[in-house]
Amino acid sequence: MAQVSVTLGNASYVVGCQDGQEGRVHQLAHLVEQQVEQVRNALAPASDAHALFLAALLMADEIQELRAKAVSEEDRQELEQARHLLASSDHETERLGQLAELVEKLVHQVSGETGSAQAEGT
Repeated sequence: MAQVSVTLGNASYVVGCQDGQEGRVHQLAHLVEQQVEQVRNALAPASDAHALFLAALLMADEIQELRAKAVSEEDRQELEQARHLLASSDHETERLGQLAELVEKLVHQVSGETGSAQAEGT
């Protein structure tokens, strides 16, 4: 397991991560640092801890919104699959109706031919 030193504000933190993920940890820390800076500029928090707390709240809100959109996208995909299945079902129902009509015609033809043959034989 790798360890990464990350500086945020006036404090340094050592963070454990999987080997090869050190760059990712630095990217994430940079995103947090940017959010904290935006909070400082917009809200003038009373302390670094307050700025970190507000940044965490904003980031949690963003995550929740993204998750809601992801679920909606999943629902849209399922809806599209259902529409496809329904269209396929409608096509199959139409085809079965055509086949039923064809069978009916064949039955009438066979019945008619059988009736003609019986009439000739009598």
